[in-house]
Amino acid sequence: MDFFSMIGVMCRRWKVVIPVFVLGMGITLRVASGVGAEYESYGTVIFLPATTYLVDFSDGTEFVDDLNPFISNPRATRTLARTVPLVVGSTPVRRIAVEDGLSPNYEIDLDDVESILFITAKGETPAQSSDTLDFVFFELARELAARQNVTEATVEQQVAHMEILSEIRAVENTSGGLKVMGTLGVAVILVTIMAGFVAEGFSERRAVRAEADTT
Repeated sequence: MDFFSMIGVMCRRWKVVIPVFVLGMGITLRVASGVGAEYESYGTVIFLPATTYLVDFSDGTEFVDDLNPFISNPRATRTLARTVPLVVGSTPVRRIAVEDGLSPNYEIDLDDVESILFITAKGETPAQSSDTLDFVFFELARELAARQNVTEATVEQQVAHMEILSEIRAVENTSGGLKVMGTLGVAVILVTIMAGFVAEGFSERRAVRAEADTT
């Protein structure tokens, strides 16, 4: 059946097609309006090498195991930028966020070239979104120090530190409702077309039976 034949079926069965379409769109609008706005906060951080190194390698000192394992790694900053987000984005850390009333819906993306992290924190309210971003900042800094075995007493061992480059707080995002409306709208159109063809089929069957009864 070509496009024009389908249009013909829809026009002939308008008494079925129109009510189905109107009812379906009404349900779609109701469901979409119930999808609340989502808020997103954005942050950008960079992992930088320490500006000064207080450890002198020239005297041949043998370091003990509890020192920073990255202290002699020339690619330490990039390595840490790759591994720290994996821990902060893990399920156990997201559970901690939920227990603190925050959102587990955050993403941490690493730049392809530089040791820069792009963070997106989503929340049901502006406060939840903003607080979740702060939570991610804190966990990144904490994990960065933990990976290097750095404490206040051994800060001289630090070979990489984190700086926050930018923050954008609680931007409203209404795309969720639009996505729901689009998906349900397509479904309503398909159901409407099916209803038209079903009505056409019943009509043809009735016509065949009427003709058989006449003969």
